[in-house]
Amino acid sequence: NIADKTTGVKEIAELVFVAVLLTVSFFAVGLVLSTILSRDPEKAQKLYAADLLGAALGCTLAVPFIWTLTPPRTVVLSGLIIALGGLRLARGTKWLFGAGVAAIAVLLVPVATGLGLRDPVVAASKSFEDYRNGKLVMYSKWSPVFRIDVAKHPLYPNDVFLVFHDGQPGSGIRRFDGSFERFQ
Repeated sequence: NIADKTTGVKEIAELVFVAVLLTVSFFAVGLVLSTILSRDPEKAQKLYAADLLGAALGCTLAVPFIWTLTPPRTVVLSGLIIALGGLRLARGTKWLFGAGVAAIAVLLVPVATGLGLRDPVVAASKSFEDYRNGKLVMYSKWSPVFRIDVAKHPLYPNDVFLVFHDGQPGSGIRRFDGSFERFQ
């Protein structure tokens, strides 16, 4: 039952877990930024401008990184960059600096190899996972806008292909043999 898969206790727990992780990370970054800006009010404008410039650069670079690394690896890369920035502040405390170096080493592995990062699972209500589990998916590629998948049609596997946009069936494509006889 699709309703059970999308509203079950496990799904709700995973959603709460992700929400808490996002809240904690954004709160921590906000705390750091507000501390930096409040320590030297005379330079706050320049510091805030640098922050906005960095955000714009990050948004601009996210597009080619999503294209080449995949979205999960891009997210881990952003955490790696934040950890690298924190190393400068952790230099004065030996154990904190060591923990930062260890965190960076751990984050480098999935960024470089994708190890430990699974492809996001598409919502059960979209039925895409049935195609993936049935080994019907022939092509998958992330883009900065969404993911494209091409799968064989389960009833006509040699003649019809389905195009999925973010796990949602978008259109069907018939195999073309080069002959226009069908269309006359």
